[in-house]
Amino acid sequence: MGLTMDTSTINLERSKDGYWVDSDTGEVLGHEELVTAEEVIAALAGNTVNPSFEVTDEASADWVLGKISEADGNIAGLKARKAAIIANFDTQIKEQERRKSWLLVRFMADLERFAKSALENAKSRTLTLAYGKLSFRKMPGRIEARDEAQAIEWARVHAPLAVKTVESLLMMPLKGMESSLPGDIFEVHGPADKFSVDTGVK
Repeated sequence: MGLTMDTSTINLERSKDGYWVDSDTGEVLGHEELVTAEEVIAALAGNTVNPSFEVTDEASADWVLGKISEADGNIAGLKARKAAIIANFDTQIKEQERRKSWLLVRFMADLERFAKSALENAKSRTLTLAYGKLSFRKMPGRIEARDEAQAIEWARVHAPLAVKTVESLLMMPLKGMESSLPGDIFEVHGPADKFSVDTGVK
């Protein structure tokens, strides 16, 4: 069993291999070689706020903004790390997609020819191998427009049902008509102040 230290809100336990762990959540908070139990508890306590604390002056308001700014900084840092990790994975994915594309271009005809031969007298149209399946399936015929603009103009005359018209509602022309708009159809929001908090950290 590890050492347990209790405060009013923090239960800190040291694991056998020296890690400080929040026994309530299981979160690993650090290693004893890098940080003491008192430092961990102090850091956790720094993230709590006295329930009786209120914003009453510039100093208290700026204290709250400072905490929000700190959180914004952490969020920005985590987002940057997330973006970097995703970018690295995207690069690896693209490399494998290029490899797959090359393999398909190089061997697609060979695979199709082999599958046709292997399935020549079989009822199934799928050849199952260790690493995948080679399949044939009937594809319905289809029509494609080489030039969509010209195709629309042609269809407008010869096949009007093939042309789709999309309608949407613009709100700007309704400005000034608020009092006459049916309440069961429209919801009118009057002018109002919008409060926001901005620490400047992006």
